[in-house]
Amino acid sequence: MPNIKIMCGLPRSGKTTWITKNRTNEVVISADELRYIVYGQRFWGEGETLMWSIRDCMLRYFLSQGVDIIIDETNTTVKRRKPIIALAKKAGYVIIGYLIDYALHDCIDRADDALIPVIERMAEQFEPPTEAEGFDIINII
Repeated sequence: MPNIKIMCGLPRSGKTTWITKNRTNEVVISADELRYIVYGQRFWGEGETLMWSIRDCMLRYFLSQGVDIIIDETNTTVKRRKPIIALAKKAGYVIIGYLIDYALHDCIDRADDALIPVIERMAEQFEPPTEAEGFDIINII
């Protein structure tokens, strides 16, 4: 049975670093990487709708292929995770959450000034993943 690993953590918490060190044969879907591919920069407000549409198409495609997937995004809220989990459940995937338990002040220390308000906002809204959402397994890193 294929699996999908959904990373959950603040920006600069080490999600991508963990993936780099632990990835095996999974396809990695990353909104940040797509932003660079689609419009060549970390964030461009006018391009977000297009970027998320592309990400959704990629997710649906790889789910239909039955490959193992890692979602390398912050996924800080139940609302953000819900559509990923629903699609993965429908496709018969084992859904594994990875909670990156990294202190807020450490994330801020690792960030440039422009990212600090984003990290603080995401920390305020952060909802840890739960099995009640549909995760089969939750790992805390």
